Amino acid sequence: MGMRRRAFYPAVLLAVVFVAAKLACVWPFDVRRADDLHKLLAFTIDDILVATVFGVVAALLLRATRGREKLNRVVWWAVLVCGTAAVVFSMINIGVYRSMRQPLNLRILTTIDRLGNVRSSLEAHTDRWMLLQTLCVPIAFLLALRQRAALFSRRPAYIVAIVFVVAWIAMGRYYGYEAKADWRNSVAARNPQRDMVTSVVKHVLGWHAEISGEFPREYLDDFRPAAARQYPELKEFGRPPRNVIVIVLESTSAQYMAVCGAPWDTTPRLSAETGNAIVFDHAYANIGYTYCAMMPLVYSIYPGPPWAYRPEGPRAMPRGLAAAMKEERGCRTAFFSAADPSWGGMDSLALKGGMQEVFGPDQMGGRHATSWGTTDRAVVDKLIDWIDTGKGKPFFALAWTNETHDPYTSESCASPVNFTEPDGRPVGRWKIKYLNSILQVDGQIGRLLDFLRQRGLADDTLVVITGDHGEAFGDWHPAVSGHGGALFEENLRVPLIFWNPRMFAGGRRIGRAGSHVDLNPTLAHLLGLKPQPDWQGASLLSDTHPGRAYLEADRAGVQFGMMNGRYKYMLCIDEGYERLYDLQIDPHETHDVSADRPDLLRELRMRVSAYVKAEDAYLAAWRLLASNAAGGAVVETDDLLFT
Repeated sequence: MGMRRRAFYPAVLLAVVFVAAKLACVWPFDVRRADDLHKLLAFTIDDILVATVFGVVAALLLRATRGREKLNRVVWWAVLVCGTAAVVFSMINIGVYRSMRQPLNLRILTTIDRLGNVRSSLEAHTDRWMLLQTLCVPIAFLLALRQRAALFSRRPAYIVAIVFVVAWIAMGRYYGYEAKADWRNSVAARNPQRDMVTSVVKHVLGWHAEISGEFPREYLDDFRPAAARQYPELKEFGRPPRNVIVIVLESTSAQYMAVCGAPWDTTPRLSAETGNAIVFDHAYANIGYTYCAMMPLVYSIYPGPPWAYRPEGPRAMPRGLAAAMKEERGCRTAFFSAADPSWGGMDSLALKGGMQEVFGPDQMGGRHATSWGTTDRAVVDKLIDWIDTGKGKPFFALAWTNETHDPYTSESCASPVNFTEPDGRPVGRWKIKYLNSILQVDGQIGRLLDFLRQRGLADDTLVVITGDHGEAFGDWHPAVSGHGGALFEENLRVPLIFWNPRMFAGGRRIGRAGSHVDLNPTLAHLLGLKPQPDWQGASLLSDTHPGRAYLEADRAGVQFGMMNGRYKYMLCIDEGYERLYDLQIDPHETHDVSADRPDLLRELRMRVSAYVKAEDAYLAAWRLLASNAAGGAVVETDDLLFT
């Protein structure tokens, strides 16, 4: 049997598996329809190319070792092992793509530091057929290799294959531009094996994205320290409260909360409290990961660019708001996490940020709702008990819920609501579970507010409700699901509500765009505290706030973006595209207006470039601080920024 034939046949089988797996990822799909067939051709270009490269490399290695039987046999077995591994990876990726709408890569793996925690999500998105195909398809691949069909022993087969590959790629390229636009907004066209290898290489090489273009120096003013800004006195709110509770709703997008304008009645308690609250209508998570959200929420610093997320390495952190309240106001402080608090080092970050105590599921005594953690009721129970045991001492608490995280659970005693879409269509399986989870946590927040009123603490307690990031279900962007992979409203727009019946009587809404990095400066402004010198962000209650929010994502390619008034800008580094949306007339971001506003597009690109440069300089300052062993000294980054 010729060596070329032996390399060629595995490549053909791999191509068949890759295309079939891609078809399974983007199902439902009807190849009888021209549009769907065109999309399939466009989706699978990368798969055909990877299979072709595999065959060419294997053939070259086999030819190079011809005449050296032992080495040739080793190469052949390496081809079999690599091919089988690629098949297994394709099968696993089907489940990953179906649940996350993106291929499995190193970035996704690095966010999972304990498989035990994610067990519930894996089980929820895995069925017996998926397990069966993961086992059987690789076996079928190996059995097919043993047959070595006679067709591939003839030279014309190679010619036919080459013509077929060239024609497939050419048609895919052509129809990729003619097919429906939704496929271009997805990452379905990526070959998962290539995506994994690329992500590993980037990590090993320390890849660093560059955004070309100069920008005016004043664009860096958005990143001045919070302490360098001037804030007006907030006399209209009266005396500052003694106590603060920050409630972070896991994976909760403002797009699905009635209090934030959603069409589903998911927040009856919060909606009823808007007369006692400030509602920020355009608040954003800076990034779509839970542990990254700890950076702005606890330390008031941006999470860092994707190639240098914090926490990474022995870096000093600013003093958190909890530490300031403990030292300056004598507050008790604690962190309450419904999920495993050690996930991503969140417990360590909380302690370093000034929390005196950390309570996780094991300390709460509630049943585990999923492998992720306990019920939200257990969190509120523990928080109430902790407040009661304080004997009137002021307190600062950060409480993080969990049941709105995939697989979206609610307490067994709760009766699920059969939500429908605004047009009367039934809501999908996962989304209806999610909406009921929001409804449930809304009830738990209401229970906490009732407790504060009963104890006479309501007027002296500021309660903040936000989300660590959003969640997507393909409502407005069919190719987007979950979190961490895009910059759309459902991914990063979060609730931000300040509640206090005395301070905010009558209620008000603020439309200024801001983000998590602005939370601590805003709270410090309300509480009459001086912002820490190395906090970033600005008070959302001051007209000096720039009205911009800087955003990033990386699971589906490194993306940077920003909110600027009514406009949202997106830049995808990997794919080389940029988009501009006018949210005032297009709140669901379905019409790109880049061509209509080229000057604004250029300005926002430069502002994003300034953000990346500012973040690199901020990180460089901390590295300089560490190398000089300067202890807790404040590092001024201006010299680095303006060099």
